[in-house]
Amino acid sequence: MYQYLMAYWEEVMQDDFYTIAIDGWEAGKQWEREIIKGKKGKDGKTAKDKTVEGLEGIMGKMLPPDLLIQEYFSEHWEAVTDFEAEIENAKAELDEMQQETEVENGIFSDLEKVNLTSVKGLLKQRKAEKAPKEEIVVIENYIRLSEAIPSFTKLIKIQKETIEKLVLELYPTLSENEIKDLVINKKWFKHLEQCLYEEKERMSQTLTHRIMELTERYKVTLPEMETALNEYETKVKSHLQKMGWQW
Repeated sequence: MYQYLMAYWEEVMQDDFYTIAIDGWEAGKQWEREIIKGKKGKDGKTAKDKTVEGLEGIMGKMLPPDLLIQEYFSEHWEAVTDFEAEIENAKAELDEMQQETEVENGIFSDLEKVNLTSVKGLLKQRKAEKAPKEEIVVIENYIRLSEAIPSFTKLIKIQKETIEKLVLELYPTLSENEIKDLVINKKWFKHLEQCLYEEKERMSQTLTHRIMELTERYKVTLPEMETALNEYETKVKSHLQKMGWQW
């Protein structure tokens, strides 16, 4: 645990202590935008610095935006994770559907490329040809899922913009006691508690693995081994005697 503490001190806590010593706890209200320095191109010119917009670009001096979201806007963030889950589910369904219908004589087998545009064209064609209802349902479902993904992506963007606004409005309103609680209990202690939990899990897994090794190694008891040895010894002596060996 001491090693974890010293590593975290080097990475985070040391800077926080220096900040508190210089600026006080009020530094917890401060934040800035991340700026990516422009790289020098082959022509020798350096590109312009790029400001990182959105939640990803917010850098709290002591309090990262993720911590504020977790403590104050967790319900808002749940909507983001729900939308992301919907996107993953839609992609999984589309992949499964595509694999099932791209096989020989499958619904999409005649398409050069399966995408939203081509499938919409196929739907129009198959409706004109009076295709079976089951086939039409599959094609329409593909279109519905394909159109849902950008819709959920847009909702995620809107929700993140809302959360970003809430976070930026929160920073300057934090009291000293709130900042102390967030930094000490929710940031420092929380990280060290997680380190302790992970270390306990690692030790538990190591111990379990070692016990299983010992169980496998000693599953045959010494009396059982001695009995087996005596039986083999008797058989060997019997074979040697039949071969004419005497001792």
